[in-house]
Amino acid sequence: EHFLEEAASQRYVGHADFSHVSLISMDPGFMKSMVKDETSGELLQLKSISKTTVFRSAHNHRRAVDERLMLELGTANPLLSQLRYAFQGKDKVYLATELSEAGNLDYFISTNGILSEDQGRYLLAQVIIGLEFVHAHGFVHRNIRMSSIMLAQSGHVRLGGFDYCLQISSQKALNAELTDLPLSALPCLDLEYGVSLDLWMLGILTVEILHGMVPTSGFNVDEFLRDTKNTLSDSAQMFLRQILSPRPETRLGCGVNGIRELRQHEFFRDINWRGVEKRENHQDLLWRDKVSCASLSRDMSDFAVVHEGNLTEQVEYDVFSDVTLWPLTRPSKHVVSDGVLVGWFFSRGRLTDVLR
Repeated sequence: EHFLEEAASQRYVGHADFSHVSLISMDPGFMKSMVKDETSGELLQLKSISKTTVFRSAHNHRRAVDERLMLELGTANPLLSQLRYAFQGKDKVYLATELSEAGNLDYFISTNGILSEDQGRYLLAQVIIGLEFVHAHGFVHRNIRMSSIMLAQSGHVRLGGFDYCLQISSQKALNAELTDLPLSALPCLDLEYGVSLDLWMLGILTVEILHGMVPTSGFNVDEFLRDTKNTLSDSAQMFLRQILSPRPETRLGCGVNGIRELRQHEFFRDINWRGVEKRENHQDLLWRDKVSCASLSRDMSDFAVVHEGNLTEQVEYDVFSDVTLWPLTRPSKHVVSDGVLVGWFFSRGRLTDVLR
């Protein structure tokens, strides 16, 4: 009875509920756009994924399913990108997430320069708590980089970029055959890996935000630490040496306590972890002026192409609703069309919100 009441109260969405504002990015097989919810007026990010791409291989199917599941689980954590709707049409599946109008960390640093250690430390603490949630639910993020760190108008961050995340069943469940990873993961590609990959990429992220260097496949940790001996604190040097250990078994955060081990490191000695979890205001937020943040969003290059209009180039009139059971399946054509991903639908909207 409760399930029926819950399902009946959900808001069902399709293309007619959104209008196109601008293109954010386009990659083979999927596209991200800024759209406006015609009912609420809210701006969202809409990711469309071609079903041809999803069904091309078992790995592609797994990636789409795991991204969808992780986004739904992440609605319980405000430090993760927030899923609003998931729906599908005849040829594509869609994920509508909360839009971070201030852009991402990559954009912020390109326009404001590298962060101070105090700013970087507080930002990394937020990312770590987000990653703790991801790992606790059995996922490897696999895409920890500046473009995956989304900036909220409050000055806090949200961990996004779940395009590469995969669910694992053990610490060493993935291997080098999954070569669809960002370049910053290259040192790990010849190893079996699990959450250890996320710790390596977190170390690379630390290098980028504190020093501005974008490590390549030839990155040498020892040489980098020698070159930055006079610019990074001893605790930052120690943190980078330990988290960028080439051996996963000795890498910081890969022990029995997992990523929570990072909370005890000297580099984070002054962090109030409870305050970070509660997203309390803090002197080392990237900004605290919501007005300046809003003006920043209008100038950012990711959202520069603005033309209002309906989603005419993507309109599909056959919208499937599939509030059923998880996990997703590709059912027999004798049940429904074999192009339907059963279980894809998700909605945080309520009919009561629409009727107000």
